[in-house]
Amino acid sequence: MIKVEVKYIIKSGQRDNFYNAVIQQGIDKASKSEEGNIKYAFEIPENENDIIYLHEIWKDDNAVLSHSNSEHYKALSLLKSEFVVDTIIEKKIIEG
Repeated sequence: MIKVEVKYIIKSGQRDNFYNAVIQQGIDKASKSEEGNIKYAFEIPENENDIIYLHEIWKDDNAVLSHSNSEHYKALSLLKSEFVVDTIIEKKIIEG
C-alpha cells in the first residue's frame, strides 16, 4: 500500500473557501470511490489557520497513477492554483 500525506499551506484567510470548493465539486467523493483507494480524508487543524492536511492510502502505484490522471485530480489542481501557497507531499510504502 502507498500512504500519501499532503500538507496544503493555504493563502491567508482562504482555508474555508478552498475546503468548501473541494467538497462542492465532489473531489473528495470522487477520490474515495476510485479503484484502489483505501483512505482519503481531510483534516482541518484547529490551531493552524491556513493549513489543511490530506491523508491518503492507495492499494498500489497503479492506483496512485490512475488518481493523478483523473478529472477530479485536475480540478483539485485548479483549486490549488487559486487558494494554495505551497503543497508538501510525503509518500511511503506501508505494509497491509
